[in-house]
Amino acid sequence: TIRPSSDSSFPSPVSPWTSSQLLLALGSVEHSPAVPVVAEYLKHPHPELRSAAVRSLGRMGNRARDKVGALVALWDGADETLRRDLAIAVSSIGGESAVGALTRWVAEEGLPAGLQRTLHVGLRAAREGGVPPPR
Repeated sequence: TIRPSSDSSFPSPVSPWTSSQLLLALGSVEHSPAVPVVAEYLKHPHPELRSAAVRSLGRMGNRARDKVGALVALWDGADETLRRDLAIAVSSIGGESAVGALTRWVAEEGLPAGLQRTLHVGLRAAREGGVPPPR
């Protein structure tokens, strides 16, 4: 199982790569009960698993709308790669909270040009309601 344990060490019998692939797969299936399980991995100490959780929630689209706040909380202190993943996920989820976050992020000074482009495209997508989840 990929459910994190109740303690903060997140022991896992499988490699981080395998766990990240499982998280990404959960994002591609229409199974709303997976949302809170995936969201727990936003707190994981391993960056690859946090990133996979972000991307998985983005793939879930509007089913993960109640997790936008948790995604936004990762922005400060995130590296450029995680910020790109956050921008894509939040824009895919859409909704008022997503538009607000993307608007704030676009206004930040000193962001790399590629990230700025991703944010602008993401803001347009979020304003249009996000990206529907895969079928």
